[in-house]
Amino acid sequence: MSRKRSYRIIVPILLVATILVSFSLDQKEDKKKGKKQKGSKNQVDPMVAFREEVGGYRKECKAALKPYRYSFGRTTFFNYKGYNTAKEIEVSLMLDARYKFTFNAQGVTLEPIKVQVYNRPSDYNKRILLFEKSGISSGSFYFTSDQLFENLKKHYKEKGLSDEEIEKLLLSKVYIDYIIPAIDEEFEVDPESGRRKAILKKGAIVFASGYENLDTR
Repeated sequence: MSRKRSYRIIVPILLVATILVSFSLDQKEDKKKGKKQKGSKNQVDPMVAFREEVGGYRKECKAALKPYRYSFGRTTFFNYKGYNTAKEIEVSLMLDARYKFTFNAQGVTLEPIKVQVYNRPSDYNKRILLFEKSGISSGSFYFTSDQLFENLKKHYKEKGLSDEEIEKLLLSKVYIDYIIPAIDEEFEVDPESGRRKAILKKGAIVFASGYENLDTR
Protein backbone atom coordinates (compact mmCIF):
# COMPACT_ATOMS: atom_id res chain seq x y z
CA MET A 1 0.00 0.00 0.00
CA SER A 2 1.36 3.33 -0.93
CA ARG A 3 2.17 5.97 1.66
CA LYS A 4 -0.35 8.35 0.10
CA ARG A 5 -3.18 5.81 0.34
CA SER A 6 -2.33 5.01 3.98
CA TYR A 7 -2.52 8.68 4.81
CA ARG A 8 -5.99 8.91 3.28
CA ILE A 9 -7.22 6.03 5.46
CA ILE A 10 -5.61 7.16 8.75
CA VAL A 11 -6.81 10.77 8.65
CA PRO A 12 -10.58 9.96 8.64
CA ILE A 13 -10.04 7.41 11.43
CA LEU A 14 -8.27 10.02 13.58
CA LEU A 15 -11.00 12.56 12.92
CA VAL A 16 -13.73 10.10 13.99
CA ALA A 17 -11.77 9.19 17.13
CA THR A 18 -11.31 12.86 18.03
CA ILE A 19 -15.03 13.54 17.57
CA LEU A 20 -15.97 10.55 19.76
CA VAL A 21 -13.58 11.60 22.55
CA SER A 22 -14.85 15.17 22.42
CA PHE A 23 -18.46 13.98 22.52
CA SER A 24 -17.73 11.71 25.50
CA LEU A 25 -16.07 14.57 27.42
CA ASP A 26 -19.00 16.89 26.68
CA GLN A 27 -21.43 14.28 28.00
CA LYS A 28 -19.45 13.92 31.22
CA GLU A 29 -19.34 17.71 31.65
CA ASP A 30 -23.09 17.96 31.05
CA LYS A 31 -23.72 15.28 33.69
CA LYS A 32 -21.57 17.19 36.19
CA LYS A 33 -23.45 20.42 35.47
CA GLY A 34 -26.74 18.60 35.78
CA LYS A 35 -25.77 17.24 39.19
CA LYS A 36 -24.71 20.70 40.35
CA GLN A 37 -27.94 22.30 39.14
CA LYS A 38 -30.01 19.55 40.70
CA GLY A 39 -28.18 19.95 44.00
CA SER A 40 -28.59 23.74 43.96
CA LYS A 41 -32.34 23.39 43.49
CA ASN A 42 -32.55 21.21 46.59
CA GLN A 43 -30.63 23.77 48.66
CA VAL A 44 -32.97 26.45 50.01
CA ASP A 45 -31.47 29.86 50.76
CA PRO A 46 -32.23 30.51 54.47
CA MET A 47 -32.94 34.20 53.79
CA VAL A 48 -35.37 33.37 51.00
CA ALA A 49 -37.16 30.90 53.28
CA PHE A 50 -37.29 33.49 56.07
CA ARG A 51 -38.76 36.13 53.76
CA GLU A 52 -41.44 33.71 52.61
CA GLU A 53 -42.27 32.96 56.24
CA VAL A 54 -42.53 36.66 57.05
CA GLY A 55 -44.83 37.06 54.06
CA GLY A 56 -47.35 34.95 55.96
CA TYR A 57 -47.02 37.19 59.01
CA ARG A 58 -47.72 40.18 56.77
CA LYS A 59 -51.09 38.71 55.77
CA GLU A 60 -51.97 38.06 59.42
CA CYS A 61 -51.00 41.60 60.39
CA LYS A 62 -53.18 43.10 57.67
CA ALA A 63 -56.13 40.86 58.57
CA ALA A 64 -55.88 42.00 62.21
CA LEU A 65 -56.90 45.55 61.15
CA LYS A 66 -60.54 44.60 60.70
CA PRO A 67 -62.95 46.40 60.86
CA TYR A 68 -60.56 49.22 59.93
CA ARG A 69 -59.64 49.77 56.28
CA TYR A 70 -56.04 49.03 55.33
CA SER A 71 -53.99 52.11 54.40
CA PHE A 72 -50.28 51.35 54.85
CA GLY A 73 -47.91 48.54 55.77
CA ARG A 74 -44.19 48.04 56.22
CA THR A 75 -42.05 45.00 56.97
CA THR A 76 -38.78 45.88 58.69
CA PHE A 77 -35.90 43.40 58.47
CA PHE A 78 -32.92 43.85 60.76
CA ASN A 79 -29.66 42.20 61.84
CA TYR A 80 -28.80 41.62 65.49
CA LYS A 81 -25.38 43.09 66.24
CA GLY A 82 -22.94 43.41 69.10
CA TYR A 83 -24.42 46.82 70.02
CA ASN A 84 -27.89 48.39 70.21
CA THR A 85 -29.37 49.52 66.90
CA ALA A 86 -32.58 51.27 65.83
CA LYS A 87 -34.77 51.49 62.75
CA GLU A 88 -37.48 54.07 62.14
CA ILE A 89 -40.51 54.26 59.85
CA GLU A 90 -42.74 57.25 59.10
CA VAL A 91 -46.53 56.88 59.00
CA SER A 92 -48.80 59.58 57.57
CA LEU A 93 -52.29 60.09 58.99
CA MET A 94 -55.44 61.72 57.70
CA LEU A 95 -56.33 64.35 60.29
CA ASP A 96 -60.03 63.53 60.45
CA ALA A 97 -59.68 59.72 60.71
CA ARG A 98 -59.25 57.27 63.56
CA TYR A 99 -56.50 54.70 63.07
CA LYS A 100 -55.62 51.23 64.26
CA PHE A 101 -51.96 50.13 64.24
CA THR A 102 -51.18 46.40 64.23
CA PHE A 103 -47.85 44.64 64.69
CA ASN A 104 -46.79 41.05 64.10
CA ALA A 105 -43.57 40.07 65.88
CA GLN A 106 -43.33 36.38 64.99
CA GLY A 107 -40.21 37.24 63.00
CA VAL A 108 -38.40 38.53 66.11
CA THR A 109 -36.19 35.47 66.33
CA LEU A 110 -33.76 36.18 69.17
CA GLU A 111 -33.72 38.89 71.84
CA PRO A 112 -36.99 40.85 72.40
CA ILE A 113 -37.11 44.32 70.88
CA LYS A 114 -38.78 47.59 71.93
CA VAL A 115 -41.29 49.70 70.01
CA GLN A 116 -41.56 53.45 70.57
CA VAL A 117 -43.85 55.92 68.81
CA TYR A 118 -43.06 59.66 68.55
CA ASN A 119 -44.62 62.74 67.00
CA ARG A 120 -41.30 63.74 65.39
CA PRO A 121 -38.42 61.88 63.68
CA SER A 122 -35.28 60.86 65.54
CA ASP A 123 -33.27 63.92 64.42
CA TYR A 124 -35.51 66.20 66.54
CA ASN A 125 -34.19 66.96 70.02
CA LYS A 126 -37.59 67.71 71.55
CA ARG A 127 -39.95 65.03 70.41
CA ILE A 128 -42.75 63.48 72.42
CA LEU A 129 -42.99 59.79 73.28
CA LEU A 130 -46.59 58.79 72.53
CA PHE A 131 -46.37 55.03 73.04
CA GLU A 132 -43.85 52.46 74.25
CA LYS A 133 -43.86 48.68 74.51
CA SER A 134 -40.91 46.54 75.61
CA GLY A 135 -40.17 42.82 75.58
CA ILE A 136 -41.61 42.20 72.12
CA SER A 137 -40.82 38.69 70.86
CA SER A 138 -43.30 36.68 68.81
CA GLY A 139 -47.04 37.24 69.01
CA SER A 140 -48.90 40.37 67.93
CA PHE A 141 -50.37 43.55 69.43
CA TYR A 142 -52.11 46.75 68.43
CA PHE A 143 -53.04 50.25 69.61
CA THR A 144 -55.10 53.11 68.22
CA SER A 145 -54.53 56.72 67.23
CA ASP A 146 -56.88 57.72 70.08
CA GLN A 147 -54.32 56.40 72.55
CA LEU A 148 -51.54 58.36 70.87
CA PHE A 149 -53.57 61.55 70.81
CA GLU A 150 -54.52 61.23 74.47
CA ASN A 151 -50.85 60.94 75.40
CA LEU A 152 -50.06 63.99 73.26
CA LYS A 153 -52.74 66.05 75.02
CA LYS A 154 -51.57 64.80 78.42
CA HIS A 155 -48.02 65.95 77.67
CA TYR A 156 -49.09 69.47 76.71
CA LYS A 157 -51.52 69.74 79.60
CA GLU A 158 -48.61 69.05 81.96
CA LYS A 159 -46.72 71.81 80.11
CA GLY A 160 -49.48 74.29 81.01
CA LEU A 161 -51.41 74.58 77.74
CA SER A 162 -55.05 75.59 78.06
CA ASP A 163 -57.90 73.27 77.07
CA GLU A 164 -58.62 75.52 74.10
CA GLU A 165 -55.03 75.23 72.87
CA ILE A 166 -54.98 71.46 73.45
CA GLU A 167 -58.10 70.99 71.32
CA LYS A 168 -56.24 72.53 68.37
CA LEU A 169 -53.45 69.93 68.49
CA LEU A 170 -53.03 67.75 65.41
CA LEU A 171 -51.16 64.57 64.50
CA SER A 172 -50.41 64.40 60.79
CA LYS A 173 -47.52 61.91 61.11
CA VAL A 174 -46.11 59.51 63.66
CA TYR A 175 -42.67 57.90 63.76
CA ILE A 176 -42.26 54.30 64.87
CA ASP A 177 -38.85 53.33 66.25
CA TYR A 178 -37.71 49.72 66.65
CA ILE A 179 -34.95 49.35 69.24
CA ILE A 180 -32.93 46.18 68.60
CA PRO A 181 -30.77 45.09 71.56
CA ALA A 182 -27.17 43.95 71.41
CA ILE A 183 -26.33 40.24 71.38
CA ASP A 184 -23.16 38.21 71.87
CA GLU A 185 -21.91 37.85 68.32
CA GLU A 186 -20.68 34.55 66.92
CA PHE A 187 -17.99 34.33 64.27
CA GLU A 188 -16.91 31.98 61.50
CA VAL A 189 -13.96 31.81 59.11
CA ASP A 190 -14.65 32.53 55.46
CA PRO A 191 -13.24 29.51 53.55
CA GLU A 192 -12.35 31.63 50.52
CA SER A 193 -10.64 34.62 52.16
CA GLY A 194 -9.67 32.99 55.45
CA ARG A 195 -10.98 36.04 57.28
CA ARG A 196 -13.09 35.94 60.43
CA LYS A 197 -16.63 37.30 59.99
CA ALA A 198 -19.72 37.66 62.17
CA ILE A 199 -22.55 35.17 61.61
CA LEU A 200 -25.64 37.11 60.53
CA LYS A 201 -28.64 36.71 62.81
CA LYS A 202 -31.75 38.25 61.30
CA GLY A 203 -35.16 39.27 62.54
CA ALA A 204 -38.23 41.05 61.23
CA ILE A 205 -41.31 42.87 62.50
CA VAL A 206 -44.41 43.62 60.44
CA PHE A 207 -46.53 46.77 60.78
CA ALA A 208 -49.87 47.74 59.24
CA SER A 209 -52.19 50.70 59.72
CA GLY A 210 -55.85 51.12 58.87
CA TYR A 211 -58.44 53.88 59.26
CA GLU A 212 -62.06 53.77 60.32
CA ASN A 213 -64.07 53.95 57.11
CA LEU A 214 -67.46 55.48 57.97
CA ASP A 215 -68.19 56.98 54.57
CA THR A 216 -71.98 56.84 54.09
CA ARG A 217 -71.97 57.73 50.40
